[in-house]
Amino acid sequence: MERFLHRRGVLAALIVLGSVVLVPGARGAEDPAKDKKQAAAKSGDLPAVITNDVLDRMFGTVEKKEEAVAPEQAAAAAPSAAKPGAPPDPLKAMEEEQRRAAERQVKIAEAQKNLADAEARVRDLEQRRLAYRNPLLPRPKLSDEEANAQQGMDQAERVARTEQELAEARQEVQRAQAELAKARSSGP
Repeated sequence: MERFLHRRGVLAALIVLGSVVLVPGARGAEDPAKDKKQAAAKSGDLPAVITNDVLDRMFGTVEKKEEAVAPEQAAAAAPSAAKPGAPPDPLKAMEEEQRRAAERQVKIAEAQKNLADAEARVRDLEQRRLAYRNPLLPRPKLSDEEANAQQGMDQAERVARTEQELAEARQEVQRAQAELAKARSSGP
């Protein structure tokens, strides 16, 4: 029986403490930081609302930026706004920059395509030259125009003509590489 009463007393104490903490009007439920702010506001140290007047009283008045500027600088700055050569609109400048960047990307893409086409032409001509030199390889497939141009030529003439075309194609690859490098190096 004594044990039961002891447990009952502990339970009652916990209920009382819980109600003190949970009830807003209870003494232990108030926020200590809130108490300090309210006390400071009541004593006059910190006003409830900080306005420009309060800041002026606390730190003094601050000069305006226009008054702090030297007269020579103010005179030099005023006419520049009225000049017709005033700085351009930032939005227009940004649009122009985006347009130039897009043009640059188009030039780069075109140069890359030209380079890829020239390299493909070189590979094709190298394969064709190997086919003309090696009788065991199958004959290259030619377009009608190329077949008519090579009609009546012997094997040596076909090889010589293919090597000449190959040299021209390699020069085209070099030009395409230079064009691509120029397109990439141009400013954004």
